[in-house]
Amino acid sequence: MSEGGVVASFVVPVHPHTVLAPDMNPGWRALRNAFDEAAQTINDLEADLLIVYSTTWPSIIGHQIQADPNPEWVMVDHDFHDLGSIPYSFNIDAEFAHAWDDANRNRGLQSRCVNYKGFPIDVGSVVALTLLNPDNRIPAVIVSSNMYANRSETTVLAKSCLDVIKSQGRRAVAITAMSLSNRMFTDFIEPEEDKIHSLKDDEWNRKILEFLEQGRLEDVGQLSRT
Repeated sequence: MSEGGVVASFVVPVHPHTVLAPDMNPGWRALRNAFDEAAQTINDLEADLLIVYSTTWPSIIGHQIQADPNPEWVMVDHDFHDLGSIPYSFNIDAEFAHAWDDANRNRGLQSRCVNYKGFPIDVGSVVALTLLNPDNRIPAVIVSSNMYANRSETTVLAKSCLDVIKSQGRRAVAITAMSLSNRMFTDFIEPEEDKIHSLKDDEWNRKILEFLEQGRLEDVGQLSRT
């Protein structure tokens, strides 16, 4: 068995517009096209595991890992319920989930697996897996975003995951579902009116993505505090 590793990583938006209404706004269509390109890249890389770290699955005590082999439900976003619903049926690698949970504990983290019928999969994970793994061919694992975990603890969480990736010889893709500056209109607008809130927001978002692409994690940490 060859040593495994992370073959690609992506930061993706969490809102359901890219799934349910991509053609109602040029920006939403551009994001959907980017999702489709990323899905093709993942396929071309012959990845055999998708790791989703989602900021729309917050946890309070420790880290939670989805371990239901086939979670099925229908998701309606609590902010944009007017767009409709997204049925889902995901292919979860339960064996990897439990191994990651064990690795977390071995590194001193508080961690547990979740597996019961009807447990709601968050919107960020639903959007990411629906668009990046449309045929459910690649098994996935989803981990929560602990609200009180600082950067060092989150780094340990990632190292635990990498321990398992290497031990199992997997070709993994890391996916972070998040919203960057996340400005939202407070009054109702028509879909075609949706846009980036300000030039400053756009500059900040682009700088964060630039630092992530270059692996400048210290700079990301500093910029995220501004």
